[in-house]
Amino acid sequence: MWKTLLEDLKTVDKIHQIADELSTVNYSTLKPGLMNGTVGICLFYFYYEKCFSNKKYHEKANEIFEITIEKIHSEWYSSTHCSGLAGIFWAIDLMVKEGFLELEYDKEDIHECIVMEMGIYNDSKNFDFLHGADGIWFYLQEMELSSSEEVRSYINLIISNSIVSSRGITWHTSLDSIPLPVANLSLAHGVSSRIILLARQLETDCHNQELKRLLIASVEFLLSCQNNQQTYNSCFPGYVSEDFLGMNSRLGWCYGDLGNAIAIYRASIALKSDKLLSKFKEIAICNAKRRDLKINKVFDAGLCHGTAGIAHIFNRFYQWTDELIYKDAAEYWYNKTITQATFKNGLAGYKAYSNPEYKEVENVIEGVAGIGLILISSISNIEPKWDRAFLIS
Repeated sequence: MWKTLLEDLKTVDKIHQIADELSTVNYSTLKPGLMNGTVGICLFYFYYEKCFSNKKYHEKANEIFEITIEKIHSEWYSSTHCSGLAGIFWAIDLMVKEGFLELEYDKEDIHECIVMEMGIYNDSKNFDFLHGADGIWFYLQEMELSSSEEVRSYINLIISNSIVSSRGITWHTSLDSIPLPVANLSLAHGVSSRIILLARQLETDCHNQELKRLLIASVEFLLSCQNNQQTYNSCFPGYVSEDFLGMNSRLGWCYGDLGNAIAIYRASIALKSDKLLSKFKEIAICNAKRRDLKINKVFDAGLCHGTAGIAHIFNRFYQWTDELIYKDAAEYWYNKTITQATFKNGLAGYKAYSNPEYKEVENVIEGVAGIGLILISSISNIEPKWDRAFLIS
């Protein structure tokens, strides 16, 4: 059962302010996506209604949902998890299951459309979680299609594209800032999301020895990348290459130790490994002590790489373990989230950092809808099932 963490009137007031100010947005100008658009904001309003038993914005949520449906019927959208059809219909499925919506639609047609684009991503070796084939793999898992031919073929593909070494198994990607192929260790775009998806797959196919071998070897690679703690502030770098190993990574959901820790935790459950569970605790405790915003590159309050995302992950760690060190860390970062609302011309006082400036953002991944969802999770006993979309649960 999800435990209420805070009883704080400032947090409650901030949630109401977010709901009020989001109601003034012109939603016809926004994209329909789960993480970067309107369907994600629908989730905020439905959880808001459930938390406060307040139907004030029920019609607003329905209006935003209708705009979402109109957009995907009238324009072409990709099938990605972040901004495309996979994420949109994942969110719709959650809203139906949670009783927020009453809706019937042809799931088979949707699956067929999404899987067709998965083949395009496969051909271009775009295995990204947010913007490529791994996000569609997540969608198929959530739709209870883990044993489908498409998923089996995809697992064979990622096996054939894996890089095997004495350190384990990984996959190469390209970063705009680095000309060489690298192993991206992040949760948003790299090895950590792949480990979580493999762990989820193994839980539905526990006798699959090839899957188990792949999961073990990918975790071994991740662990081999650990920083020297006497030299670096973070336990892991953001990425590694043959010529480049150590670096500090930020504290956040997208990149950094917290995503790596979630991956190791999920692997420990799938593999029933006490050793990996101990490693998770070691990394999580180390990061619970990281509090300096500047050193840890925390520049705003958003879910992706800001204080709210950090707070929510530590709250999840507390919910999993009952360890008070995570509760204390979560409370610290929730407090920082409230104090980040300093912009007089921002939505509810918030703006998202987009180097080199700050900008108003409504959405879930970087904006106030995500901050609102996270704050609701801090003051209520409603389990935030929406965070499955971010591989946090």
